Amino acid sequence: MVDDDDDEGKAAVAVDGRFTDSGRFAAVDGGGDGELQEIFLILAGMFGAYLNVVALSALYLLFSSWLGYVFFTDTRLGKTTFTSYGTTLYQMFLLFTASNHPDVWIPAYKDARWYCLFFILYVIVSIYVVVNLIVADIYGSFVSELKKKVAEKDEMRRRILTKVFYLIDNTKSGYVNKVQCFFLFRELNKYRTIPEIPRGDFELIFNELDVTRDFKINLDEFVRLCNIIALKFEEEDSLSIFEKCPNFYHSPASEKLRGFIRSTKFENIIVFVLLVNLVAVIIETMLDMQDSSAQTLWQKIEICFGCLYVIEMTLKVYTYGFGNYWRDGKNQFDFCITCFIVIEEMTILVDLDALKSLSNRNW
Repeated sequence: MVDDDDDEGKAAVAVDGRFTDSGRFAAVDGGGDGELQEIFLILAGMFGAYLNVVALSALYLLFSSWLGYVFFTDTRLGKTTFTSYGTTLYQMFLLFTASNHPDVWIPAYKDARWYCLFFILYVIVSIYVVVNLIVADIYGSFVSELKKKVAEKDEMRRRILTKVFYLIDNTKSGYVNKVQCFFLFRELNKYRTIPEIPRGDFELIFNELDVTRDFKINLDEFVRLCNIIALKFEEEDSLSIFEKCPNFYHSPASEKLRGFIRSTKFENIIVFVLLVNLVAVIIETMLDMQDSSAQTLWQKIEICFGCLYVIEMTLKVYTYGFGNYWRDGKNQFDFCITCFIVIEEMTILVDLDALKSLSNRNW
């Protein structure tokens, strides 16, 4: 059973006013003010990788420029472009970025076509070998620094949570109970460095922490607190209004229909209808631009599509219940768009002449 002694729980938490220290761990996991600083620290830790990249690029450019300068000394390219080693180095650097490709090697190509093989090989090695090595080195260094920072952060969080645990467990019993945890959650809601914990989630968080299911949170379970708080607990599905008619709502035909609405087959059918509707909208728009009389037929087809969307929305509300249906952001978007389509098509049905001012706004 859970220790229900509320006074004991509060006394165990408020140890000489030191409980305020327990809020500090929030900054370790939820504080967003230091994110930019952490990014700069990670980039600074990659300084060695930057030196490797610069050294690799410099050696490659120095060697390839020397090779090009020696190879094309007595050619037209050597007399017009590769006039000195410094100039050759500059031109090869530009070629490394493909800025002067293929202008830089056109003079050599005019002397002998096979000279272009040198530059083609240079570009291939630059793009597919050297650049990939640079990216791989930077990425590997970034991942290594990121792992290091994550490990440091986890260690800091564990130390702070351990301190919090022993502040709460002032009786040295080796665990905290539900009353103490709930009081902790209420105190954490006073800090802006972490999202507010809904009171309805208190029980869910405690149950998630209590791996052993003994209604006691030991130290190993308590250090998972930050990860558990970050979880998004799904709300239980609310009962549909049609549950008031169970004989009808749970009839074999109704169960079969609701099972079909939940299936991927139904979603695929809706996607197919959307694609067909897109084709119809394109055709109707083209006819509208040509001021064709055939546009009237496509207007009626679009009205049919609008009716299909209303049927889809109605079936989903029937299947899931409006509360569960509205919880999904995608369904909210579909609901608003469907209502807009219904209003527009009702206007068209009242006066088809109004379509000319609305045709370019069809969905």
